[in-house]
Amino acid sequence: MLASAALGVAAVTFPSAGWASGTSGTSGPSGSASRAPVVSSLSSSLGPASGGARITIRGKNFAARATVRFGPVIAKNSTVASATSIKVTVPALPRWDSSLAAAVTVTNRSGPASAVNPTDSYTYYTPDWSEYLAGAGHSSYNPAPTTIKVGSIASLQPIWQWTPPKTTNSGSTFDLASPVVSDGVVYLGLQDGYIYAISESTHKIEWSDFLGIETPTSCEGGTLGVTSTAAVADDPATGKQTVYVNAPDGYLYALSAATGATEWKSLVGIPGSLTGGPDNYYAWGSPTVANGKVYIGIASNCDLPLVRAGILEINQGTGKRLAYWDSLPSNVVGGSVWSSVGVLPDGNVTVATGNSVGNTQIPHAESINVLNGSTLKLIDSWMVPISQAIGDSDFGGSPTEFVAHPHGVATEMVGACNKNGIYYAVRAYDMKAGPLWEHRMGVPTTGPESNECDSAAIWNGKYVIEGGGSIVTINGTQYNGSVQALNPTTGKPAWQTGLPGWVVGSPAEDGAGVIAAPVYNSPQIGTSGVYLLSASTGRILGYISTQPRGVFGQPVFDRNDLLIASMSSALPLTEYTITKAAQAAPLGVSPASVDVGSTVTLTLTSKGGFTSPADVVVSGAQVEVQKVVVESPTTASVTVEVLSSAEVGAALNVTLTEPDLHAYTCSSCLAIAPAP
Repeated sequence: MLASAALGVAAVTFPSAGWASGTSGTSGPSGSASRAPVVSSLSSSLGPASGGARITIRGKNFAARATVRFGPVIAKNSTVASATSIKVTVPALPRWDSSLAAAVTVTNRSGPASAVNPTDSYTYYTPDWSEYLAGAGHSSYNPAPTTIKVGSIASLQPIWQWTPPKTTNSGSTFDLASPVVSDGVVYLGLQDGYIYAISESTHKIEWSDFLGIETPTSCEGGTLGVTSTAAVADDPATGKQTVYVNAPDGYLYALSAATGATEWKSLVGIPGSLTGGPDNYYAWGSPTVANGKVYIGIASNCDLPLVRAGILEINQGTGKRLAYWDSLPSNVVGGSVWSSVGVLPDGNVTVATGNSVGNTQIPHAESINVLNGSTLKLIDSWMVPISQAIGDSDFGGSPTEFVAHPHGVATEMVGACNKNGIYYAVRAYDMKAGPLWEHRMGVPTTGPESNECDSAAIWNGKYVIEGGGSIVTINGTQYNGSVQALNPTTGKPAWQTGLPGWVVGSPAEDGAGVIAAPVYNSPQIGTSGVYLLSASTGRILGYISTQPRGVFGQPVFDRNDLLIASMSSALPLTEYTITKAAQAAPLGVSPASVDVGSTVTLTLTSKGGFTSPADVVVSGAQVEVQKVVVESPTTASVTVEVLSSAEVGAALNVTLTEPDLHAYTCSSCLAIAPAP
């Protein structure tokens, strides 16, 4: 049995709109009403958002006409079969989030409801990946997509690649955010301050909004745009699909998913509104949507200067500020929340902080915290000990909620990786006891190259799977980065896979057990991109190049596809899917070599079968396809621009895909030559 809390997806108190209510079945025993019911297990604890599954609740003290709730909703069809068994039809889930876990409780006609524990909940999932880290529980695991399997990676091919409009400001069109998808539309923010809604079927922009840019004065680097990953959810009052995004102009926006129109905006922190110039606020954190609320973290741009940080709780429907948690005492600044807020099964929230300003004894800096989900009152906190702190002991990545079983007892856990290279796992409601376990993912951060542990972990119900963003030695061999599967109760590695580059962004997993791990950068030339691994064994299944740029945003599994957003300003988004073989021999490409900076018409040939329209993608982010014309069943002409950033000597793959997903490919068949 996979308990929903075990999947690390947060239970929520759902708004009443859209939820049906009713009375439970009337058959069953009559002698248990005076004792509190106890739920011990569910015959199934995972299913689609449409509901409809018939499951059995096991426990004790169930009385006739007992009421069954999934979250706050009363199940319409339940039958108390005995004092220890109830059969119930799972109600449908409105689209409040990409995935949620609802606590399943039983209430007799008189007396209290059954107590909630980490394993008595039911996880709903949807085919779409519509929020950062796959939902409020930060599982980074979507069980719905199963098309991309361990044994089918050879058929995984790029089917389209998106070129953004030329920027009109000092920002760039490369990507640091993760793509999210809902109902066939991709939502993606770029570093020129625009957020785009892009149709998966037509590959065209449906709308775009400019949300501001921030030009640093004291921080390193160039202009910053939209780094926050958007969240797509239904408005709790109107039911209209809405896009929530933390913007560089200092506001949290709610945008119409259909048109991009602003429904409301709520103040977070205006850059330049305090002393220190424009660097004092920046929208690093991604919004978390749950319980009819939006949670957002507050941080500065790069510590120069620090600001009064913490998290805000905002009404999802109106944008009204509901609560604020100030992460530090009133006489200091820091305690930055660089990441996103997690939500526990009982609706309380978790947050990890950084920036102690050289004093690790300032409360709640460089710490993992649990707050009341409504008031944001601090419930519990744990801080990195001085003996393990480094000069920059931030928790840069988001916390992950999971379940461990110390001494056989299901225990709600929160885990996060620190820039000191250590992943810490603490009990959500007993943090003062210290970590249940800790595991070193790699060496501490060493400088500005971002070789640091910032990844949020996957929680798939079996392993905590974390990406390592710094040097690590595995079985006597040194690697620049890694992906490691850890036992949730002991922290001991089940497997460890070394990689040539830094996994700074967060990996993701689909329902077929395939992990996509992004490599942000690497000292080894030609190794940035996404590595595909088996979730069971850690075996490397494949590599997707995004050269010459790396990947920070989380790759996402949505329905049948894998979407990868890279740091290429020319080609920041590519979609992959499992294709059908359509060739007896490799695709022919002429000329076989193209010059840096040139525009060339390639001729693609096959023994027959080309149909129009067709899409052509050249691997990596070095050659932009501008036009495809199918001349005959055996010939297609393709106009391409070889980017000025293309790497001389690179040998690239070419793929032609038809609408029915028949694909024609060749490997290392297009070489990059120097400009004349």
